Amino acid sequence: MSQQIEAAKKLAAYTAVDNHVKPTDKLIGIGSGFQSKQLIVNGGLRLGDVSQYTHIDVTIDGADEVDSNLNCIKGGGACQLQEKVLAEAANTFIVVADYRKKSSILGTSVSLKPSFLLREVH
Repeated sequence: MSQQIEAAKKLAAYTAVDNHVKPTDKLIGIGSGFQSKQLIVNGGLRLGDVSQYTHIDVTIDGADEVDSNLNCIKGGGACQLQEKVLAEAANTFIVVADYRKKSSILGTSVSLKPSFLLREVH
């Protein structure tokens, strides 16, 4: 990946944090999969689990695909359920995506393979 794309992604992430996270907020990284958990630990952040923190003020995450109406596909990979739970637990859900995630029709760029059905549980 080019250095320009990496720099733009980093700037977008920092901007999301600057605009939505207060200096007094308690920061806890909740990863949806093995790689994101490793990034949290390697970044020196406190690692948590959504079962510990069922109420989340702000969730910042990436998208797999985004259309012109800002509808998006999240969790096209193996962590679909965990990503949905994190998004639903958040008061504010921020999606960061670059031009490579733009799609005129959702589902055309990401290969979605439903692996399970889950009945809503309360």
